Amino acid sequence: MRTSKFRCAALLAASAIALSGSLAPSVAFAQNKPSVTSPTSTTVDLEHEVSLTINKYKGELGQTTEPFPGVGFKIEKVYINNPLNTAAGWKEASQLTAETAPIDGSWPAITPQTDTSGQINISTNNLNGAKDFKVGVYKITEQQQTGYTVAKPFLVTLPFVDEGVWKYEQTVKPKNQDVQPTKTVVDEGKTLGDDLEYTIEAPVPADKLSRFAIKDDLAYYLGFNEASGPQVKLINKTGDVTTLTAGTDFVLTKPADGQPGQVSIDFQSDGQRQALENHRQNDPGLKVQIKFTAKLLSVPDNGKVDNDAVVDLPNNVSVTTNKNGNPGASSHFGQLVITKKGEDNARLTDEQRTMTGAEFQLYRCTEESGKWTVKGSPINGSSDQGTNSKTNTFVTPRGANLTTSVTVYGVQHEGRVNNADVTDELCVVETKAPSGFALNPEPQPVVNANPKVGNNDFNMTAEVMDYSDSAIGQLPATGEKGVFALMAAGLALLIGGVWARLRHNRKQAHGA
Repeated sequence: MRTSKFRCAALLAASAIALSGSLAPSVAFAQNKPSVTSPTSTTVDLEHEVSLTINKYKGELGQTTEPFPGVGFKIEKVYINNPLNTAAGWKEASQLTAETAPIDGSWPAITPQTDTSGQINISTNNLNGAKDFKVGVYKITEQQQTGYTVAKPFLVTLPFVDEGVWKYEQTVKPKNQDVQPTKTVVDEGKTLGDDLEYTIEAPVPADKLSRFAIKDDLAYYLGFNEASGPQVKLINKTGDVTTLTAGTDFVLTKPADGQPGQVSIDFQSDGQRQALENHRQNDPGLKVQIKFTAKLLSVPDNGKVDNDAVVDLPNNVSVTTNKNGNPGASSHFGQLVITKKGEDNARLTDEQRTMTGAEFQLYRCTEESGKWTVKGSPINGSSDQGTNSKTNTFVTPRGANLTTSVTVYGVQHEGRVNNADVTDELCVVETKAPSGFALNPEPQPVVNANPKVGNNDFNMTAEVMDYSDSAIGQLPATGEKGVFALMAAGLALLIGGVWARLRHNRKQAHGA
């Protein structure tokens, strides 16, 4: 009788290992539950066929509507000194944990993946790559899928007790929640020395939060803006906002003002994590939002200003905003070379042939039927590669023989804004012509540099052609003012003629 009671207690402990504590109910649960009823047979058949089925689903706990194919699991056999048909074997199994269980090296681990129905099955008659599959204790470790939580490693025993009966077929259902964080950047029209505005949003999992931290490493080309905070908020599925406070709700680490380095929001203490769990308990859509700005200190050689964030989760899982190689927030910058050319004319002086002093501005623009139309305000660029030379007017230096060029640095690439393609292009607009030339009134589209300049795919060029003002060559006027001067003179003559005619008519009328 004493032996029977001992066995019953041992079986219950083993079942609890297989089905409850080791499965971590917040992320995985078994279909079968332990029972206090004694099994109808007290003897385990070591030669009995066994089967393990893993059903994998996406979504919140309890949801089984969306199977998750392609999820890998590592299955290992646990080494025990005594077989499971003995009380000593079950006592030994009851003392195991997934973290400390010794692995049986004579049984090669297998790494199957869930099929299209989100299922893995391994059995004595369906080895699924295993050397063999028999009565024993097995450790199950889920492989991480990008953007999802991972079930805590757990142990299963084959067999286990259900309703007082030995069951040699086990089904478990570890769950995966979508916790893919996102990161966006507001960067339109920005240049060297400007602040880029970043937003990170990280879903909060339903797991017991043994850790939850959001980290953003600002590279050498980004300097943290102390005045921007960061601002940290909780946003629920209905859009309600709860503002969090550094030091009280989380631990904040940040670089010195204007410097690169790590921005970290870490729910570090038990109390901070518990408060976050309480918010998450009845709100599956809860996410942490972080906003801050960083100054563009320089442009990397390849022109890509990438900035990713990483979220540290329970079970040693980390997910990044860089999903499948697509940067979470990427801004593309390059150099724009504006080339100024002039029409040859024998009347031009040597000084006029240098094309000095042409002025340009840069705009977003659209094209329709071959005609370009500018939008919005002029876009800033930098006259050198520093952060203190921002301007929206670019002036050509002294050139030679009717051609010269000006280079604008830190220009956002014409086809990218906030990590997405845009339909607007860039156009150069001449606002002042060189001496001896008429102003070109048409916006000129910007194109990619060809051939490529260095390692930067985002360098650009534009060419603006001016025609000499032949009338200017005969009059003491310069640049585009010559055209307007002639027009003004003609208009003055016309008005003068009309006025003289009116006076003449009035005199005749009074004389009559």
